[in-house]
Amino acid sequence: MKVFHRFSINDFSAKGLVLNRGDDHFCKLIVQGNNLAGTTIRFMAKRSISDSDAVAVISKASADMVVVITNNTLEATFEIAGIESSSIPDLSTTLIYGVQLNINGKIKTLEEDVLTFQPDVIRGT
Repeated sequence: MKVFHRFSINDFSAKGLVLNRGDDHFCKLIVQGNNLAGTTIRFMAKRSISDSDAVAVISKASADMVVVITNNTLEATFEIAGIESSSIPDLSTTLIYGVQLNINGKIKTLEEDVLTFQPDVIRGT
């Protein structure tokens, strides 16, 4: 199975992400491949690779996303809301994240990297 993908947050490349703690971040995943109907998606960010999925700092599944499949292209959009990162300590905090697909029962990890939340300067709305 050959799958091509692009993952971005706020229109910046998603390699070695640096985000502001407490901000809203909009994410988009574009996947091209065959037989994508019924594909499910997971995005997860954890403090440590050994953490269980249940204690992930941020966890998103297909149900949390808008997923559109057209021909051989899947586009999924979702939000990491500011409230989801506001519990992260007020210092630079690095998490690890992964994006995974389940395509007709076959698991495909698209990306794993680091996600750093930097402290926010302005503390209100």
